[in-house]
Amino acid sequence: MEIKSTSTTKTLFVFFMCFLVSCGGGGEESNESEASNPYLPLTNSYQKNTYPKLVNYFHNMWQEKYQDRIDVAKYLAKWDVVILNPDEVEQFNVDLSEIKKLNPKIKILAWIPYGQEPLNSIKSTLTSDELDALKLRNTSGEIISTYWGGYMMNPFTNNYEWPNFLADWVAENITIHKGYDGVLFDWFVNFTPYSGDLNNDGLNDGTDNSLYESATNLLAQQLRDKQPGIIITGNAGFPIKF
Repeated sequence: MEIKSTSTTKTLFVFFMCFLVSCGGGGEESNESEASNPYLPLTNSYQKNTYPKLVNYFHNMWQEKYQDRIDVAKYLAKWDVVILNPDEVEQFNVDLSEIKKLNPKIKILAWIPYGQEPLNSIKSTLTSDELDALKLRNTSGEIISTYWGGYMMNPFTNNYEWPNFLADWVAENITIHKGYDGVLFDWFVNFTPYSGDLNNDGLNDGTDNSLYESATNLLAQQLRDKQPGIIITGNAGFPIKF
C-alpha cells in the first residue's frame, strides 16, 4: 500500500472505502487474553513489515467496550492505518502520541465529512443561518435528507465557501503536531449527490457535476498548499490531478 504525501505529488491517492473492521484471531499475540480478543487484527503487521497492510476505519469509539478499555491506544496501534473521528478523539481523551510510541510506523488519519453533514466541532463554529445556507437542496429548493438522517453539503454556495472554509479548518486543527498524519474526507466525490441542484437553477445536470468536481479539486489543492506534508485521501473518491 502506497500513500503519497509529499508536496511534489501531483496525483492524489484516494481510498475507496479502504475499510477493514476488527477481525478475529490473534496471530502471534504474546498475551493470551489479547490473543482471544475478537476485536484485534489478525496480525501485528507493523512489527514485521508484512503484507497486506491493515486499515481500521474506526467509528466505534462510543461503544462501551472501547470507552472502558484502558489500553485503547494499544488496540489502535495494532493497525497500519487508523481513521478516527477527531471529535471522538477529544471526547474520549485518546492519546495519539501514545499510539505512535507503540507503533511508530502507523498513519493516523482524521475522518472529516465533506459532502455530508459536518463534524459537531465544525458546526459549533457556524450560525444556524450560515449552516443552513451551505446545505444541498434538490431542484425544488428542499434540503436533501439522507437515509441515515443527516443532510448533504453544497460546496459551490457563495463561491465555494464550504471547501475554502474546510481547508482552513483542517489546516488549523488537524496537524502533524497534534498527532495526525492526514485526513480522509467523506463523500469526496466528483458528482452532485442525490440529484442535488448545486447552482440553484432548478435543474440537476452536467453543470452541477462539473461544479462539484471543481469544488472537490479546490479543497484538495487548498489543503495541499496549506499543509504540504499531510496525507489527503477520500472515501467514495476518485483520482484527482492538480
